[in-house]
Amino acid sequence: MWSIPKEWNERCFILGGGPSLDPKIVKQLTGHIIAVNEAVVDRPDADILYWADPQWARREKTKVEAHTGSYRISRRLKPSNLKCEVKLIDWSLPTGKDRIRGLSTDPTKIGGYCSGGNALNLAFLFGANPIILIGFDMRVGKIIVKGKTHTVKNYHTRDEKRPDDSQYINKFMRHIIAMAPEIARHGVKVYNTSLTSRLECFPKVDIREFLK
Repeated sequence: MWSIPKEWNERCFILGGGPSLDPKIVKQLTGHIIAVNEAVVDRPDADILYWADPQWARREKTKVEAHTGSYRISRRLKPSNLKCEVKLIDWSLPTGKDRIRGLSTDPTKIGGYCSGGNALNLAFLFGANPIILIGFDMRVGKIIVKGKTHTVKNYHTRDEKRPDDSQYINKFMRHIIAMAPEIARHGVKVYNTSLTSRLECFPKVDIREFLK
């Protein structure tokens, strides 16, 4: 398995799949960027394209191969239809009675349950500080952003079995929440720019603060 190089020592933006991700703002971002799944459409030049679901990469082969950044990384086997290089990283085993995949400090493994949680651990292992989350809404249904109602969608919308609220709460979020104090103990700051996000373990900051 590949070992993650600790080559960053500055901020990193992680682009998730929620409606709070504004493509116009994303195009203005400077610094290191990790694009998760469909977010690569908005920043095909992101330093890293990360996905956990091999079905997505197989289905969206064109988007994956259009990525021009330094790394394409996944925790699963590389789909056979991809011709580009993909770095494969091990997925840490769950620990404790709650079976939590917490923060990994081993550069050959990542923690977290979902793509977003995995990407957060990636940014940590690459040495990023601070880490800024964009589009980490962690919910389905409808939300109101800037007075407008949005139906929350992400790449799962096309899957036969799409995540429901219980999966966001009981699977996706709980592993990220467990990672938060561990990340803080290492002196790394994480900010959540989705002001309507369910994820409350990191301070919420308007994305425009990072454009100044």
